Amino acid sequence: MKNAGKWAPEGWSPMLVSLGALAIAFAVRYALHQYLGEHYRFLFFSAAAVLVCAYAGIWRALFVAIAGLLLGFYFFVQPYESFSEPDAEDFGAIVLYLLTTLVMLFLVEWLRRSKYETQILMLETKYRNKRLEEVLASLSEARNSASTNAQRVDMLAATVPHIWSTRRSGGKIEYFNAKLYEITGMPHGSLDGEGWTNAMHPQDAESVDEVSRRVERTGVREEIRVRMRMADGAYHGFDAECSRLEDGHGKVIVWSSPTADQSRAGTPVTNRLGGAK
Repeated sequence: MKNAGKWAPEGWSPMLVSLGALAIAFAVRYALHQYLGEHYRFLFFSAAAVLVCAYAGIWRALFVAIAGLLLGFYFFVQPYESFSEPDAEDFGAIVLYLLTTLVMLFLVEWLRRSKYETQILMLETKYRNKRLEEVLASLSEARNSASTNAQRVDMLAATVPHIWSTRRSGGKIEYFNAKLYEITGMPHGSLDGEGWTNAMHPQDAESVDEVSRRVERTGVREEIRVRMRMADGAYHGFDAECSRLEDGHGKVIVWSSPTADQSRAGTPVTNRLGGAK
């Protein structure tokens, strides 16, 4: 993760901690100098660099490591308090100090970055889970609201003494109220889509479709007479009205007809507004 390197704190606090760790390491080593002599001349600075790396990051730790190298060589390598040319033993100690310290610093930095990356991923996962829960809750609320509204529409439609249906512009019939299923005796849902033609006289279905397209195009309400097959198998005539409504999602074609039996079947469909079909 590209942000994993930003785990270290910012501001003056990390630098003050680095200087403090360097000063403590020098003070401890200087206090033990009479006992240690040239032994462990860089050990305390190496430990300070590792601790600084764990808190303030690798760059400040490198500062402590380099400063510790200079202080250790100046104060704890003979001749003391001078920068003389290092001999082979001194050179080997310096190389060993740098290699071991750098390896430890890079390991600490890698561990800290991995930990920080894990924390970021956990926060992202928690945030995404929260967002997912909110979306699911919204969907559930919307679904419940839609179900409640649909039930209300069905209850209202059941009290209307009319057959009525709706469809979207350019689409198929998407809703019939219970009255049509009641008088035709057909299973609920069987008239959706193209199934509505099964409840209508074959000669009238094409005229109904033509009127629907014309009303959709012009917006002018029309009435026609259609023959519907009842539950007893006989065709009964009904005066039906086709009109167009519009909502936020487009045009809605509505068919409506009183459920009272108008006449027995036997005459072709007549368009009262447009003449004989």
